Amino acid sequence: MANFISHEFELPTHWAPYLINGDEDSLTLSEINIIDAFVKETGLGSPVAVGEETFFLKYHDAQNYGVLASDCATYSFLEEVDDLQPEPSLSAADRNPSMLG
Repeated sequence: MANFISHEFELPTHWAPYLINGDEDSLTLSEINIIDAFVKETGLGSPVAVGEETFFLKYHDAQNYGVLASDCATYSFLEEVDDLQPEPSLSAADRNPSMLG
């Protein structure tokens, strides 16, 4: 059985049509390249959901890509993790019961 970790990013709302549906009609080639670079760098693929609430942010998760202040929404991405991968919050003994005397 696969497990998933949810990752949330605050990203420009006008990215949603491209990220969710692949609709690039309202974007410039430069914007598409920025979005593609973000997706490639995160390695998470396309988001599975976009929050309905929007808000203006000067500092958001696309800022490092040269994207200025923008109306943003919360985008949720899922990462599939191996069943054998322990929870990062577990102690070494919890991860490996043979360590317990």
